[in-house]
Amino acid sequence: MTRHSCRQQPSGFLFSLVDRIGFVDAVSWDQVVADSSLFLQRDTLALLEEHGPPGMRPHYAMVHRGDEPVAALACQTVDLTADQLVSEHDVDGLTDRLKQATLGKLRGRTMFVGNLYCWGNHGVAFAPGEDPAELWPGIADALYRMRRAEKLNGAIDYVLVKDLGPRLQATAKGLRQFGYRSFETEPDMVLSLDPSWTSFDDYTAQLTAKYRRAIKKTEKGVTDAGFELRRIDDLSPHADRLHSLYRNVQERAEVRLTRLTPGYLPALAELLGPERFRCSALVDGEKWVGFVTTLRDGDRGIGYFLGIDYEASERAPVYHRLLQQVVADAIDLGCTEISFGRTALDAKARLGCQPRSQATWVRHRGPVRNKLLRKLVCLFQADEAPERSPFKTS
Repeated sequence: MTRHSCRQQPSGFLFSLVDRIGFVDAVSWDQVVADSSLFLQRDTLALLEEHGPPGMRPHYAMVHRGDEPVAALACQTVDLTADQLVSEHDVDGLTDRLKQATLGKLRGRTMFVGNLYCWGNHGVAFAPGEDPAELWPGIADALYRMRRAEKLNGAIDYVLVKDLGPRLQATAKGLRQFGYRSFETEPDMVLSLDPSWTSFDDYTAQLTAKYRRAIKKTEKGVTDAGFELRRIDDLSPHADRLHSLYRNVQERAEVRLTRLTPGYLPALAELLGPERFRCSALVDGEKWVGFVTTLRDGDRGIGYFLGIDYEASERAPVYHRLLQQVVADAIDLGCTEISFGRTALDAKARLGCQPRSQATWVRHRGPVRNKLLRKLVCLFQADEAPERSPFKTS
């Protein structure tokens, strides 16, 4: 069957499409996403609807084989502008210039299959026992139907299936038949935690002398500057502080797909509770100079959003101390690994993180633009994580 004919006929699956998570069949949705990310759970998606960025439109789909639900999709549509995708700072090197040129072409009304507030696959779930490779045609069909249904609210230019890890990426090759092309993003930096570690000291004891000294130097630098680390359980009174520090970091990011709303982190902390959410702040007296949040998603930790006072960071290594606290909080939460995301690759490699590849699939609604897009994504080259060996060898 040709690619054109694939796109011109139904996939054979059945669908239910809704615009609010409260409209889905709860039993079917929960059945499909039971073993998936917390960002695909109904309560978390409802929170995103309430605290999502202005102009965001949510979309959900259930894919059925006959009466049986076999896949679920959570998507958000936003308008992307060039300044969100291309760094305001000058870039050096051909690779970085090609990357910016590629990203700059993706501006327009975009449907993200995933979560705008987190990296990783939080957009597609497959029912237990199902083979994802057999269901991607149904996913592509559902996305086409959602895009067409949204036309009255504004044509969707791009559809992005966001941040598939190695396992799902290997199954998703069927998306090519429907005009999608993939490109690698920067890797997710993942730290594996030994089950025997019950404290941050257990972690540091496994580091070589060089990296253990670096940890101690960071801790001393923060202490000598007069900064104190505090755990924050109730974020609501500190929403403005959190948002201001977060904005400092967000505005320096090369790519800014969206911006957190001030109420999001306090609401998420309340929803997840202390067994799944931690916030640690560095304070100078009563002034906050930085914060970091850590989530537990199943057995996995996520080093989530942080914020920094960059003037204070000139006096002490605030960022590195916050990364260390994510390790401590994740161990305390009982996680088996930590996803640190795809920024500051070297700093995270020095903690012991290893890169885990991620790929995004994209297509444009117009055939001509889609052909151009295929050539552009071939030019996209993700940064490679440096190799570090901070742990002792047995």
